Amino acid sequence: MVRYGPTTAVDGVTLHVAPGEVVALLGPSGCGKSSLLRAVAGLEPLAGGSVAFDGVGVDRIPVHRRGFGLMFQDGQLFAHRDVAGNVAYGLPATGVRRSSSRRADIARVDELLDLVGLAGYGPRPVATLSGGERQRVALARALAPTPRLLLLDEPLSALDRALRERLAVDLRAVLVATGTTAVLVTHDQDEAFAVADRVAVMRAGRLLQVDAPADLWRRPRSREVAEFLGYEAFVAASSRAADPLTAALARDLRDDDVVALAEGAFVVRTGGGDPDAVKGEVRGVTSRRGRSEVRVDVDGIGTVTALAPVGARFDAGTVLPLVVDPDALAVLPGSDVHD
Repeated sequence: MVRYGPTTAVDGVTLHVAPGEVVALLGPSGCGKSSLLRAVAGLEPLAGGSVAFDGVGVDRIPVHRRGFGLMFQDGQLFAHRDVAGNVAYGLPATGVRRSSSRRADIARVDELLDLVGLAGYGPRPVATLSGGERQRVALARALAPTPRLLLLDEPLSALDRALRERLAVDLRAVLVATGTTAVLVTHDQDEAFAVADRVAVMRAGRLLQVDAPADLWRRPRSREVAEFLGYEAFVAASSRAADPLTAALARDLRDDDVVALAEGAFVVRTGGGDPDAVKGEVRGVTSRRGRSEVRVDVDGIGTVTALAPVGARFDAGTVLPLVVDPDALAVLPGSDVHD
């Protein structure tokens, strides 16, 4: 438990992280994910509960002796040191390789810079680096002492979207290559899914669900989780409107099951018509990268987002044939479609 005065930020959380596993704490601002990470690091006192590593409690161990690495949103690099100096900063702190020659330390720095895609950057001043390069240096520095656990608090959130997407893939590759056990905090679902072995969805200081990314997407355990992930409509499996959805899922559902539809659960059919296709009446069209999003009203379901090719334009009121994409559907067992 973590409290700030009368406010409880984290409560009732039990989370186990396996050696070499990467877990993402995912949730909206104020859900308690950063407070939980800081409590694990020892930066926030616990009002209840405990933190253990390898079965040994670390609550009374100060931050600098836990052997955990930390990486934050802004990287917090030292402006007076060059890239190599920043990466090497962690080595003396734990004595890693300090009994060997300085040559071994230089080799370790070079190894890490190569690992994060910055080979040859050692002599460069920090001020000459881009935002993405700074975060790569920060990652190399955090990995330098070979931490028992790496804690990353929104490490990519300050970067533009395209760069963030690229670095998320690279971050995953580095963590896997080094076998690093890590906990990542993010509000970005794509980042969490790209980096983590398991994703822990948080809200109001509690864990709602912890699962592998694909399992979380396909089988959200509650409407609350489904809505956070972007599911926008919910249909009782027993209703006639659910017939094309259950057919697409190719599985038997119970009457009290609920089918959840994400954005893109329907795709606008191009070419020949199908008299049995689901029909949607156009409300509006929005252009996106690589696609058009068409807001359509579907009988028995409501207003949902269908996908169409780039540049597609439809007048409001046009009735379109739609195809169901099963990858944008999920089943909530025994849930209620009503609020």
